[in-house]
Amino acid sequence: AVYPTNQPSPIPLEMMKAFVLLSLVCLCSALIRLPIKQVETSHAINNRYDRATNVTSSSSNSSIVVPVTVGRSSTKYNLVIDTGSQITALQADKCDCSYPVTHPFNTSNSASASAISCSNSTCQVAQVGGCTTCDFTQLYYGGQSIKGTYYNGIVNLGGSSASIPFGVITTMTGIGNSFGDNRTDGIMGLGRASYAKCNISTGDICIPNLIESFANAGSIPAPVFGIQLDYDGNGQMVIGGDDPSLYVGSLRYFPMYSNDLYYTSANSLHVGNIDVGVTNKNFGNTLWDTGSSNIALPSTVYGYTKQVIQKNYGYIPYINTTTNIFGGCVPTDIRPQLPPLVFTIEDKQVLISPYAYIYAKYDAVRDSTTYCLAIQQLVNPGYPTTILGLGFLRGFLFLFLFFFLN
Repeated sequence: AVYPTNQPSPIPLEMMKAFVLLSLVCLCSALIRLPIKQVETSHAINNRYDRATNVTSSSSNSSIVVPVTVGRSSTKYNLVIDTGSQITALQADKCDCSYPVTHPFNTSNSASASAISCSNSTCQVAQVGGCTTCDFTQLYYGGQSIKGTYYNGIVNLGGSSASIPFGVITTMTGIGNSFGDNRTDGIMGLGRASYAKCNISTGDICIPNLIESFANAGSIPAPVFGIQLDYDGNGQMVIGGDDPSLYVGSLRYFPMYSNDLYYTSANSLHVGNIDVGVTNKNFGNTLWDTGSSNIALPSTVYGYTKQVIQKNYGYIPYINTTTNIFGGCVPTDIRPQLPPLVFTIEDKQVLISPYAYIYAKYDAVRDSTTYCLAIQQLVNPGYPTTILGLGFLRGFLFLFLFFFLN
């Protein structure tokens, strides 16, 4: 998208990490840098809440992907970066996916990868019955799932390689054709294995994720990755440490409240300088999730936020009209007239630009750009939960660390 000249000045870059334990020395020469591209998918595995919310035509099924290769093959697999799950997996050539797989992983002809036996010590996954291979099931919100087998092989990230375990998908359920539209070929799950509390007898998958595996193999200096996105959702992924060239000012730290995913505590929300009137109790658990397209808010938070915007900014086109930004994409760029959303995470304020929470999307039918709200309502997820997806993350650098307190 080409932004108007009155685009707001770049907001201060923010940064998050799992636990504040130690200073990280930049080993910039050893860092891995991968290009991130935002793509539209017809049915996103990454929409954690698409079965639980009133999804409208404004819903963004966008994902952010990075390229990887396996072994000596030159085939690039574009994997969805997902901090809301743990398994990195490619689609098998014999995948039961109900559609042609674009870039399948050939399980029979791979010279550098082989299936892991369930008796192998690497197979830290609960197995059922008389197993032969190390099989897995990854469940996603809304009843979606992938099933497959763990392989061990050479995975290449940029100029670095490591022999690590990764999944090969043989069955998908409820995911539609999110991997079959020439844009995405699998998923890079970067949730943490939570070794201290991992229990395979209760269904936990205790195999390290891709970042942890690269660190364990000595291919990167530390189990750290950063996601830097511009307002179009494109940017870069930095693996192995902190790169000070990617941000200005002081670093902002947020503690995490989960050993497997990235949960934190949201305490208030303002539209510009207007308090929406919600508290931590209304937000519930707040998940930082690169695999979700939008900001997903519990009904109370969403309703109050919508009321504040309509009451105080109703003079802006497509706010209170019959065709409005809350019900679908609109043809006019109203972002320059809207204020930032100001989330208080712990005791720190994070300003989310309208260029992040309203998404510019090309409409091929009309051959024009439309503008869609990257905020959705969680109608009945079963518990209060806020999901900070790409509508929150665009325009920032976020750094995730894998260090733990005992």
